[in-house]
Amino acid sequence: MDEGTITVRCACGWEATGPEDAVVEATVEHGRRLHNMVPTRDEVIAMTVAMLDPIRFTGTIRRWNPDKAGGLAVIDIPVDHVPALGGLKQQHVRGMLSGVDFASNVMPAGSGRLALSVSKAMLSDAHLTVGEEAEVEITAVGRD
Repeated sequence: MDEGTITVRCACGWEATGPEDAVVEATVEHGRRLHNMVPTRDEVIAMTVAMLDPIRFTGTIRRWNPDKAGGLAVIDIPVDHVPALGGLKQQHVRGMLSGVDFASNVMPAGSGRLALSVSKAMLSDAHLTVGEEAEVEITAVGRD
């Protein structure tokens, strides 16, 4: 993505990518037309989603708590990718799981690890189960 290019994603799913001034203008217009709201420039900038060079890796889907058969599923993110995702903190991410688009969260998993939360819907959509290897591509970090 070019320097000075930003992406803003509205809670309704609308998205704009481009030069900052153009995206701010488009977002203000979108808010006025569809939501009867007029965001300030600072509010629009706060909605910015960090688009990344794709982070790709293969990981094993595991249970967050192995003693809980029906609990949360996660994939550990290789430690060398943690800095590109903003470090060991919880935040929204977007990408692809075995070729299927997803929106989820990453979160600290202890011992300096970061994990991707894998919902039942993500597993179903990607035709995966706990214990299988999955191809992961993370393309954006920030608000949904």
